[in-house]
Amino acid sequence: IETWIEQGKMSKVDPEHLFFMIWSTTQHYADFETQILTITNKLEYEADDIERISRFLCHMILTGCGLTPTHKL
Repeated sequence: IETWIEQGKMSKVDPEHLFFMIWSTTQHYADFETQILTITNKLEYEADDIERISRFLCHMILTGCGLTPTHKL
């Protein structure tokens, strides 16, 4: 990450906090699965839910780092 920042390939972000953010956002869906399923009126995560969550988080994290995701939301 630091090399990419130095080379101007991505925005200047704190690598340690970037890892914490990735960890916490992904862990949220596991730790709060019951609450999320209740709010979304589902009994369990389905494949399309996981795909949508993955695309959303990748988009937010990559664009926040000044990178362009290769997928669409």
